Amino acid sequence: MDSRVTSIKRLCAGETLSGTVVAMALASMLFAALAVVYLYSARSFAGLSNYMEMDGNARLALDVMSADIRQADGITSYASNALTLKFGTNQLAYTLDTSRRNLNRQYGSVLKTLLTDCEDVHYDVFDRNPTNGVYDYYPDPASATNSKVVEVTVLCTRSLLGRKANSTVVQSAKIVIRKQK
Repeated sequence: MDSRVTSIKRLCAGETLSGTVVAMALASMLFAALAVVYLYSARSFAGLSNYMEMDGNARLALDVMSADIRQADGITSYASNALTLKFGTNQLAYTLDTSRRNLNRQYGSVLKTLLTDCEDVHYDVFDRNPTNGVYDYYPDPASATNSKVVEVTVLCTRSLLGRKANSTVVQSAKIVIRKQK
Protein backbone atom coordinates (compact mmCIF):
# COMPACT_ATOMS: atom_id res chain seq x y z
CA MET A 1 0.00 0.00 0.00
CA ASP A 2 1.19 3.18 -1.02
CA SER A 3 -0.26 6.30 0.67
CA ARG A 4 -0.16 9.73 -0.72
CA VAL A 5 0.06 12.28 2.05
CA THR A 6 0.88 15.09 -0.31
CA SER A 7 -2.59 15.09 -1.93
CA ILE A 8 -4.33 15.64 1.41
CA LYS A 9 -1.98 18.46 2.23
CA ARG A 10 -2.72 20.03 -1.11
CA LEU A 11 -6.53 19.94 -0.48
CA CYS A 12 -6.20 21.53 2.97
CA ALA A 13 -3.54 23.99 1.96
CA GLY A 14 -5.70 27.02 0.98
CA GLU A 15 -8.89 28.67 -0.15
CA THR A 16 -10.21 28.51 -3.64
CA LEU A 17 -10.59 31.62 -5.76
CA SER A 18 -14.40 31.33 -5.94
CA GLY A 19 -14.69 31.10 -2.15
CA THR A 20 -12.55 34.22 -1.74
CA VAL A 21 -14.66 36.18 -4.26
CA VAL A 22 -17.90 35.19 -2.52
CA ALA A 23 -16.50 36.18 0.88
CA MET A 24 -15.34 39.56 -0.46
CA ALA A 25 -18.75 40.21 -2.06
CA LEU A 26 -20.56 39.43 1.19
CA ALA A 27 -18.16 41.61 3.19
CA SER A 28 -18.52 44.53 0.78
CA MET A 29 -22.34 44.31 0.93
CA LEU A 30 -22.15 44.30 4.73
CA PHE A 31 -19.87 47.36 4.76
CA ALA A 32 -22.12 49.16 2.24
CA ALA A 33 -25.17 48.48 4.42
CA LEU A 34 -23.33 49.76 7.48
CA ALA A 35 -22.26 52.91 5.60
CA VAL A 36 -25.85 53.61 4.51
CA VAL A 37 -27.12 53.19 8.08
CA TYR A 38 -24.36 55.46 9.40
CA LEU A 39 -25.02 58.21 6.83
CA TYR A 40 -28.79 58.06 7.34
CA SER A 41 -28.36 58.24 11.11
CA ALA A 42 -25.93 61.16 10.85
CA ARG A 43 -28.37 63.07 8.62
CA SER A 44 -31.25 62.32 10.99
CA PHE A 45 -29.28 63.53 14.01
CA ALA A 46 -28.27 66.71 12.16
CA GLY A 47 -31.92 67.33 11.21
CA LEU A 48 -33.01 66.76 14.80
CA SER A 49 -30.35 69.20 15.96
CA ASN A 50 -31.72 71.75 13.47
CA TYR A 51 -35.24 71.31 14.83
CA MET A 52 -34.18 71.62 18.44
CA GLU A 53 -32.06 74.74 17.87
CA MET A 54 -34.68 76.50 15.74
CA ASP A 55 -37.49 75.59 18.14
CA GLY A 56 -35.52 76.96 21.10
CA ASN A 57 -34.67 80.16 19.23
CA ALA A 58 -38.29 80.67 18.14
CA ARG A 59 -39.54 80.14 21.70
CA LEU A 60 -36.99 82.58 23.06
CA ALA A 61 -37.98 85.21 20.49
CA LEU A 62 -41.67 84.75 21.33
CA ASP A 63 -40.88 85.04 25.03
CA VAL A 64 -39.14 88.40 24.46
CA MET A 65 -41.99 89.58 22.24
CA SER A 66 -44.58 88.43 24.78
CA ALA A 67 -42.93 90.38 27.58
CA ASP A 68 -42.74 93.50 25.40
CA ILE A 69 -46.32 93.26 24.11
CA ARG A 70 -47.75 92.65 27.60
CA GLN A 71 -46.05 95.79 28.93
CA ALA A 72 -46.87 98.03 25.95
CA ASP A 73 -49.22 100.97 26.31
CA GLY A 74 -50.86 100.00 23.02
CA ILE A 75 -50.33 99.39 19.33
CA THR A 76 -49.26 102.26 17.12
CA SER A 77 -49.57 100.37 13.85
CA TYR A 78 -49.53 96.87 12.52
CA ALA A 79 -49.51 94.98 9.27
CA SER A 80 -49.52 91.26 8.68
CA ASN A 81 -45.69 91.30 8.80
CA ALA A 82 -44.85 94.35 10.99
CA LEU A 83 -45.87 95.53 14.44
CA THR A 84 -45.17 98.83 16.21
CA LEU A 85 -45.94 99.28 19.90
CA LYS A 86 -45.97 102.42 22.01
CA PHE A 87 -44.26 102.78 25.36
CA GLY A 88 -45.08 106.28 26.57
CA THR A 89 -43.41 108.52 23.99
CA ASN A 90 -41.15 105.75 22.65
CA GLN A 91 -41.90 103.15 20.01
CA LEU A 92 -40.86 99.53 19.66
CA ALA A 93 -40.99 97.94 16.21
CA TYR A 94 -40.77 94.32 15.13
CA THR A 95 -39.86 93.88 11.48
CA LEU A 96 -38.82 91.00 9.25
CA ASP A 97 -35.73 91.49 7.09
CA THR A 98 -36.63 89.12 4.25
CA SER A 99 -33.26 89.41 2.51
CA ARG A 100 -31.34 88.26 5.61
CA ARG A 101 -34.22 86.17 7.01
CA ASN A 102 -33.99 87.90 10.41
CA LEU A 103 -36.71 89.06 12.79
CA ASN A 104 -35.55 92.37 14.24
CA ARG A 105 -36.57 94.33 17.32
CA GLN A 106 -35.94 98.07 17.19
CA TYR A 107 -36.41 100.25 20.25
CA GLY A 108 -35.38 103.81 19.45
CA SER A 109 -32.04 103.56 17.67
CA VAL A 110 -31.15 100.13 19.12
CA LEU A 111 -31.64 97.33 16.59
CA LYS A 112 -31.45 93.75 17.85
CA THR A 113 -31.90 90.52 15.89
CA LEU A 114 -34.33 88.28 17.76
CA LEU A 115 -34.51 85.37 15.36
CA THR A 116 -32.49 84.08 12.43
CA ASP A 117 -33.56 81.65 9.66
CA CYS A 118 -37.00 83.29 9.81
CA GLU A 119 -39.06 82.86 6.64
CA ASP A 120 -42.24 84.58 7.76
CA VAL A 121 -43.78 86.44 10.67
CA HIS A 122 -47.49 87.05 10.80
CA TYR A 123 -49.33 89.36 13.19
CA ASP A 124 -53.06 89.45 13.87
CA VAL A 125 -54.76 91.79 16.32
CA PHE A 126 -58.07 91.25 18.03
CA ASP A 127 -60.53 93.12 20.18
CA ARG A 128 -60.39 92.93 23.93
CA ASN A 129 -63.16 90.50 24.86
CA PRO A 130 -64.19 87.10 23.54
CA THR A 131 -67.64 87.09 21.95
CA ASN A 132 -70.56 84.68 21.85
CA GLY A 133 -69.19 82.75 24.82
CA VAL A 134 -66.91 80.83 22.48
CA TYR A 135 -63.45 80.07 23.81
CA ASP A 136 -60.56 81.57 21.86
CA TYR A 137 -62.65 83.65 19.45
CA TYR A 138 -61.87 87.35 19.37
CA PRO A 139 -63.53 89.82 16.99
CA ASP A 140 -61.46 91.92 14.63
CA PRO A 141 -60.90 95.43 16.00
CA ALA A 142 -62.05 98.61 14.34
CA SER A 143 -58.45 99.88 14.48
CA ALA A 144 -55.06 98.92 15.88
CA THR A 145 -55.55 101.35 18.78
CA ASN A 146 -58.59 99.32 19.98
CA SER A 147 -56.68 96.04 19.99
CA LYS A 148 -56.19 94.10 23.18
CA VAL A 149 -54.84 90.76 21.88
CA VAL A 150 -51.93 90.20 19.49
CA GLU A 151 -51.32 86.86 17.83
CA VAL A 152 -47.77 86.28 16.59
CA THR A 153 -46.83 83.37 14.34
CA VAL A 154 -43.25 82.74 13.21
CA LEU A 155 -42.08 80.31 10.54
CA CYS A 156 -38.42 79.28 10.51
CA THR A 157 -36.70 77.05 7.96
CA ARG A 158 -33.17 75.80 7.60
CA SER A 159 -31.61 73.60 4.94
CA LEU A 160 -29.33 70.69 5.67
CA LEU A 161 -26.67 69.46 3.27
CA GLY A 162 -27.98 71.66 0.47
CA ARG A 163 -31.52 70.30 0.62
CA LYS A 164 -34.34 72.80 0.38
CA ALA A 165 -36.13 73.51 3.69
CA ASN A 166 -35.05 70.36 5.47
CA SER A 167 -36.18 71.62 8.89
CA THR A 168 -39.25 73.78 9.49
CA VAL A 169 -40.55 75.13 12.80
CA VAL A 170 -43.77 77.08 13.40
CA GLN A 171 -44.43 78.79 16.74
CA SER A 172 -47.48 80.84 17.63
CA ALA A 173 -48.67 82.81 20.66
CA LYS A 174 -51.62 84.98 21.60
CA ILE A 175 -50.57 87.81 23.89
CA VAL A 176 -52.83 90.17 25.83
CA ILE A 177 -51.76 93.81 26.20
CA ARG A 178 -52.16 94.38 29.92
CA LYS A 179 -52.08 98.17 29.95
CA GLN A 180 -54.61 98.56 27.12
CA LYS A 181 -58.01 99.62 28.45
